Amino acid sequence: MTKIDGHNILTIGCNFDPPKGGIAQVLYTYHEEVYEHFHFVANSGPGSKVKKIWIAVQAYIRTSFLLLNRNIQIVHIHTASNNSFRRSAWFVRLAKFMHRKVILHIHGGGFKEYFRTRPQWINSILRKCDAIITLTEGWKNYFVNDLHLEDVFVVPNVISSPHRNPIPHDRFTLLFLGLICDEKGIFDLLNVIKEHKDEWNDTLRLLIGGNGEIDRLKKGIEENELDNIVHFEGWVSGEKKIQLFNMSDAFILPSYTEGLPVSILEAMSYGLPILATPVGGIPEVVIDGVSGFYFSAGNKNDIYQSINKLIHSKAELKTMSENNLRKANEHLPNFVANNLNRLYNVLVS
Repeated sequence: MTKIDGHNILTIGCNFDPPKGGIAQVLYTYHEEVYEHFHFVANSGPGSKVKKIWIAVQAYIRTSFLLLNRNIQIVHIHTASNNSFRRSAWFVRLAKFMHRKVILHIHGGGFKEYFRTRPQWINSILRKCDAIITLTEGWKNYFVNDLHLEDVFVVPNVISSPHRNPIPHDRFTLLFLGLICDEKGIFDLLNVIKEHKDEWNDTLRLLIGGNGEIDRLKKGIEENELDNIVHFEGWVSGEKKIQLFNMSDAFILPSYTEGLPVSILEAMSYGLPILATPVGGIPEVVIDGVSGFYFSAGNKNDIYQSINKLIHSKAELKTMSENNLRKANEHLPNFVANNLNRLYNVLVS
């Protein structure tokens, strides 16, 4: 396997120990499987507002000292919108002041909306960077055509190498992994199951992993007597997450907004068909009728029909599984490492 040496690269991003959230999962995989030497500074983490500010201040001080080492040539900053971008802007300015090459790696699906809130300031930060990384060609087109940036590169989100070992189970099993909130559509899905629980009581199981509005989720499961169908697994990672992928038949993500969810890519690497909304970068990896089925965000009848299509079509399920296994190869560590290496070589040549 090709790995990035990384001795001359400083990566900055959110805390990934443990990896909670999409960016954290990407950074965790970079650390474990992509880089030989991973110089990293966490500029955000869990806790109170005061603790978050203190983490950022410490990160700024530590980065200042690390950049005194002339071996560091590239500062690779992972960011998203809102607070994440505002925090990253300080590190962009610092790295440029210290005469380093700067890569801003933009995750998350809300950047267009965020850009409209402070276009001149955001544009000024973007133009300080030597390269912008996006997750898909669609996002690259936005930065090139709408924001008129030149040095924009696509690097697919990386996923860990899968450990496929299917676990026998007695019902069609759907898996949801993500933040428990309205924006992810999980409560829409819960309502669909409530409306069809008599039909699905012995044929469907939904496994949910994540954090967020956990009490609201548990209350909905209990009050609507869905515990025979819906199982909340808590926050899952590592071996537990591998187990859930191996005991599932399909992955569902009824989100209203997304970037390019790592969870979808991981699910594809386990051969799971995808049931999702065509938002953000999802349409660039999930093809309707080939990789899975789309439904409109919030459309409960569409969600119901998509689930039923897969439950009752074993042949289609198998074909989609094979298609997704092939597609997921583009997001495995070796492929991503080669992409990043080419970009790093361009910047330091």
